[in-house]
Amino acid sequence: MAAIKKYFLLLLPIIIFSVFIFGSVLPNSQPTLSLAGPSDLDINYLTGLNIYRGERLYSSFSNPYPPGRYFLQSIFFSIFGASVPASQMALLFMAHLIFPIILFLLAQKLFENLLFLKNETGKFLTSVGLAMLTVFISITFIRSAQEIHVFLALFFLAQLSTWQSSTQRQMVLGMLAGLVFLFRIDAGAMLLMSYLIATKKINKKKDYRYLILGFTIIWGPVILLLLLNGSITNFLYDTLVLGLLIQPRYMSLSVPDGDMKLIFISSLALLFSGSLAMQIESKKLSLPINSAVLTIAVFSLLAYVAALGRSDEAHLWYGLMWLSLIIPFILSQLSYNLYKHRELIRPLPIIIWGSAIAIFSYLTILIKQPIIYILSVSSIFILLRPKKFNPKPIIIAGIITAGYYFHSIAYINLRTVIPKFQSASQFRYHYLTSDGEEIAGLQLKSESATTLAEIKRKLTVEKAMSLFIFPNHTILYEYFQIKNPTRYLYLTGERTDKTEQEIISDLEKANTYHFLIFVESAEARGGEVWQYIKDNTEVLSTYKIEENSVQLRIRKQTVK
Repeated sequence: MAAIKKYFLLLLPIIIFSVFIFGSVLPNSQPTLSLAGPSDLDINYLTGLNIYRGERLYSSFSNPYPPGRYFLQSIFFSIFGASVPASQMALLFMAHLIFPIILFLLAQKLFENLLFLKNETGKFLTSVGLAMLTVFISITFIRSAQEIHVFLALFFLAQLSTWQSSTQRQMVLGMLAGLVFLFRIDAGAMLLMSYLIATKKINKKKDYRYLILGFTIIWGPVILLLLLNGSITNFLYDTLVLGLLIQPRYMSLSVPDGDMKLIFISSLALLFSGSLAMQIESKKLSLPINSAVLTIAVFSLLAYVAALGRSDEAHLWYGLMWLSLIIPFILSQLSYNLYKHRELIRPLPIIIWGSAIAIFSYLTILIKQPIIYILSVSSIFILLRPKKFNPKPIIIAGIITAGYYFHSIAYINLRTVIPKFQSASQFRYHYLTSDGEEIAGLQLKSESATTLAEIKRKLTVEKAMSLFIFPNHTILYEYFQIKNPTRYLYLTGERTDKTEQEIISDLEKANTYHFLIFVESAEARGGEVWQYIKDNTEVLSTYKIEENSVQLRIRKQTVK
């Protein structure tokens, strides 16, 4: 009971702070729908809506991600009603209200184990201070938390916690791993890889039976649901082929030249040195804590693969999410060693480690191959013998290397944002309702509303039974209330010959008559579907929506 009271008193300010953060990210008025470009929010909403309405999983829709996010959204839809803002609130709830609380508990537990202080009170207070610093870095500088990070943090926290039996521990870890896979398969795969590396190096028993059982508790019902009310074939194709193979290639960009490339290299150098140092420190801990710390170290570095996959600034910080744990660890190690030992660090180890970290970081960005990076990181952690090394030269070398590549205080100031809470008078109830012309809770611009109303009248006169919107802005299906003849919601992204042919086959089977085309996007996308539309339809009307040229087309053979 005393322990519960202690943690409750600690958590109370963090909970209040998390509510503050959650309130700071909520829009203070009804969002406006922009048709200037396709939106991830639209696709999240439409996919969640399919599940909420009881549609067949991966039969009535295609999505390269597993269904966890959309199950979560459907829960919010049942409470607040189906709308894009409610969809957004589901994701913000996990990332901005729940994650800071779990991150605080994780960081406090992690640093309590990594601080080799004899005074228990001092150790506890220091770990609390480092945990608060971790949360502060996460919400003001990293700012990339998503719902998947909640379940990852819970997995790490469960590893660090004390359990009555190893069976319970394995079961819970298996269930949490299942939840991670339920939200992101790539994150689940890297978590599993990190866990296996940690247990291979430390735990000689390597009994995974109850881990698998816990995983089955989560995924068993999902597989059954796919078999009874969905398509497991489509699920595997969408998540494994489109999600893990096609999408990364489609979205891959070059790392920007100039200052941004230096940020990519320097942040990796800091992450790399901190993760290696954490691995070395984990050897001083007893089972199973050392396995937990090593899992966190490996995963923190593997997660950087997200930055390599997209190479834009947003995905850089998504890949650096666990840097918020690494930085306080680095600071604690430097402070403790300088205070406790005060020995002079020889320059040669720093030079050697600095050169190795610099070469690794630079080549990683130069080569930019996620699979090579994953194999390299895994090999380093498997082959490295931590007992032979002192973490302090590695940390100092990492700081020097990061500073050499990047030293812009101006960027740090620009990146850091202190959230501002919205008062109750600013927060408007119709965030989850609508007034006036809207689509799924998003307010329409007056010009767009007029044009879309004209198109809707035309479709009503033509008695449209189905409509194919190409290649994006599929949120308009909700406005026209006309069925999409295919299962594909988002057609500007990943695709294969199979998807192109499946779409054409669906259009033929439904004898689709009406086609709403966003012309510039269609020309940029190209492909078999666009060629099919051009060959088999002709323009009935032409419109302009927010600088988009839009055509309403009908099949040629039915034109009188």
